[in-house]
Amino acid sequence: MRRNSRWNLWTRALLLVASSGLLLVGCSAEPSPSATEAQEAAPVEEFSLPASADEWIERSIAFHDPDGRWANGRFAIQQRATRPGGSDRVDRTLLDNGASRFWLETTRDGAQVVLDVRSDDAGNESVEVTVDGETPTPQRAAELRFDEAGALRMRNYYVYLFGLPMKLRDPGTLVDPLVQDVEVDGRSVKRVRVSYDPDVGSDVWYFDFDPETAEMVGYRFYHDEGADDGEWIELEGLVEIGGLRLPESRTWYRFAGEELLGTDTLSEWDGAVE
Repeated sequence: MRRNSRWNLWTRALLLVASSGLLLVGCSAEPSPSATEAQEAAPVEEFSLPASADEWIERSIAFHDPDGRWANGRFAIQQRATRPGGSDRVDRTLLDNGASRFWLETTRDGAQVVLDVRSDDAGNESVEVTVDGETPTPQRAAELRFDEAGALRMRNYYVYLFGLPMKLRDPGTLVDPLVQDVEVDGRSVKRVRVSYDPDVGSDVWYFDFDPETAEMVGYRFYHDEGADDGEWIELEGLVEIGGLRLPESRTWYRFAGEELLGTDTLSEWDGAVE
């Protein structure tokens, strides 16, 4: 637990004076209390809850990544995506942050797509895409939105979502210092607002944290906050993958019409890729 530093210093000074028999109150001639009595008379108050948005983010990172593995870890994640009126889809993702590699196996329009993105020490990225085991034509890759630009967007999307809340420490992230106390479906949460430098992103995000544990329990984003153009995501459960505590399920809704978009459920797999 964190304690108020000024209060601790004052209490220690009080106890030292009291134990030396030198405590005088208003020049009274009454006997000075013992150290034990002084401690009982002035109990130390606990301050366990963070005060600023940055502190809430740090505490949430400590909850979801207790051993600090995100930066250089290797995480093999299987995601089952269900969509209203559609069939389930299973994605397998390898995030090897230590080796600067992202690998994804998914399906698009009935085709099996494998994406492999690697970065070298200079930041140069190589993108390799196969469709049904073969290199697609540029036209086919574009149709599936797995041309080079689309592939990198896909990589960034998965890394961002799987890396929350750790990704809130990336350069260009602008954290509003104020913390909102909000009630969501009868549950009290601490809400933090995040925006981004224009060269990083234009969406505005809100992240909800459990007031006791700082677990991330939901988030929402807006393309246009004034027009209510965006989505909200409800998080449920936890699954441990590579030492991270990740939300087991994410259920997506669109603000317009409160439309259910689907649910993604995470699990771990063996991560065996070439």
